[in-house]
Amino acid sequence: MPKMSSAARRWSQVAFTILISLVLAVSFYTAVVVGQPTESEDSAATKAAWRTDETGNRPSGSEAEAFPTLRCAENNGWKLSDESWSTQRTDNGTVRILKCTWQTLRQTELTTVSVFPAEAREALLRQDDLLLGEGPAVAGCKTLRFGNGQSECLVFTKGENAYAVYTDDLEGITDELKWLQLSEVSTASPMAGGNE
Repeated sequence: MPKMSSAARRWSQVAFTILISLVLAVSFYTAVVVGQPTESEDSAATKAAWRTDETGNRPSGSEAEAFPTLRCAENNGWKLSDESWSTQRTDNGTVRILKCTWQTLRQTELTTVSVFPAEAREALLRQDDLLLGEGPAVAGCKTLRFGNGQSECLVFTKGENAYAVYTDDLEGITDELKWLQLSEVSTASPMAGGNE
């Protein structure tokens, strides 16, 4: 077998390195880019992950754990007009959401949303919400104020939970926000607070 010159040996090493680099790049592209679900696959997976009781009943069994929820204080004149629970299974565990709609003393509709754990707080914002700045305190916590031109929401986290308050008339009910408090309630027991 004839001996290769040093220049030929160097070119063969460069060609081998380029070939290995191309194989690795194609492997990376296939695994990362092509392996991502399409938008419709992702949407279908998200919808399949949500298990909502269509009757609006509270979770039971292993899902019936207590977690702090944003509620209206008792005997303040607000009326609870709607309550709904959602549970989502994710790779990191279970996300629980409680949504309550209230009629305030001024007959303004106000919705409170409680999310556990706080890492799932993106569920609180609507797609068209923009950060407007700092909002008034709710349940003794600083809030961020978001809005979309039609309604506003206040968002805050405390401990392992995230919370939001939605209303069309934030300026008109700011003094009534004092009635909102955090109450640790089991999702399987009757809800406390408000004049239901």
